[in-house]
Amino acid sequence: MKNLKLAVMTACVAALMLIVGSEEASARTYYRSCSARYAVKVTNIEGVPTPTLPRREVPGTRFSGRGKCGAKTRLNACRRRARDFCHSCMVAHWASPLTTPTECSYYSGNVGVRNYTTTNLTERIENYICSIDGRNRRGKRIKYEAYRITDGNRGCGPKLKKFMRVKLGSRTMTCPSR
Repeated sequence: MKNLKLAVMTACVAALMLIVGSEEASARTYYRSCSARYAVKVTNIEGVPTPTLPRREVPGTRFSGRGKCGAKTRLNACRRRARDFCHSCMVAHWASPLTTPTECSYYSGNVGVRNYTTTNLTERIENYICSIDGRNRRGKRIKYEAYRITDGNRGCGPKLKKFMRVKLGSRTMTCPSR
């Protein structure tokens, strides 16, 4: 009889701990991140197509996005939110490249864009393109494509993929003659 009472009390305490534990778990908040950066591909120099030149990451453009979700949400949804912060920033900055848009400086409640340091996107990209591989591109007219890239764990790409690259657009520029 004493053993039965002890077993019942133990079971009640265990059940109570499970209930309290599940309430704590449902109150938890999770954060997940994705990395982001710009890449460029030179497609034409002085009117001559350059199909063999590789797509390259633009130095100094790495940053991250951070998303938030609750315990009942799949953690990949947090990453998708992080990815979307990054892509919104890059689309806005491509559209207005001379100053950092608000989408790239939004960070509130531990979510948003982190470590975005690019101010003048045009200058950053074009300085890089004119100096790739130490080639003499002074005074040359160059057409390039720009890409927005995110990567990380599942959800940083489309659906459950880990990687996403989307073309922002193309522009033509002339390297300085100096």
